[in-house]
Amino acid sequence: MVDAVATDLASGAALPMQAGLLVVWSSIAVAGTAFWLVYLIGSLFTVAQFVWSVRRAVLARRCLAAQHRTDVDPVRPRS
Repeated sequence: MVDAVATDLASGAALPMQAGLLVVWSSIAVAGTAFWLVYLIGSLFTVAQFVWSVRRAVLARRCLAAQHRTDVDPVRPRS
């Protein structure tokens, strides 16, 4: 529960910052610099980090919303 609250609170500032970082890494990789492969790998890791953060934020919000509903099990939200 504490992890869900912390993830929900942190997602407000963290997700836009990660999206901006993704744009920067991708634009440098596409710009054709000498080390474009390094920036491409960095952008792929940034995509994975962004997807993981969005997933955690969605699950945290679902868990917090499930507390107020009695018909949803917070452990298994799809049940």
